[in-house]
Amino acid sequence: MSKIPITLKWMIAIASIIIGIIIILTSFYFLKDHQYYRWIKWTGNILFFAGIILTPFAKESNEDM
Repeated sequence: MSKIPITLKWMIAIASIIIGIIIILTSFYFLKDHQYYRWIKWTGNILFFAGIILTPFAKESNEDM
């Protein structure tokens, strides 16, 4: 429905999933003793789930306009 290209929607969704996974794994392995471990891990979780939620919306086509 929007004018944003489908490939850009896919890139944003997949990039947020990958960045979320990297943040989660980095916080799990390297920042376990860090003061802000929980906040960093939640940031990764939010990015990961936002990417999963955005992925179905990337399949919308622009042909209806």
